[in-house]
Amino acid sequence: MTAIRAAYPNYYRNQAEASDAITIWHEMLQDDKAEYIARAVKEFIKTDTSGFPPTIGQIRSQARDIH
Repeated sequence: MTAIRAAYPNYYRNQAEASDAITIWHEMLQDDKAEYIARAVKEFIKTDTSGFPPTIGQIRSQARDIH
């Protein structure tokens, strides 16, 4: 979430939004391999042209493509 927050500064601006996002992302991704998720987030940020932060599904899909 730190990388997403830094790359998309117009989102998760206050602590409540960030905390809620961290909670849901953790819950949804806790069974996935952290290494693949981290690489997927970085790859998403590097290739994104929409200007919007990723969804959990987008990151999980990209992580599946990595391994």
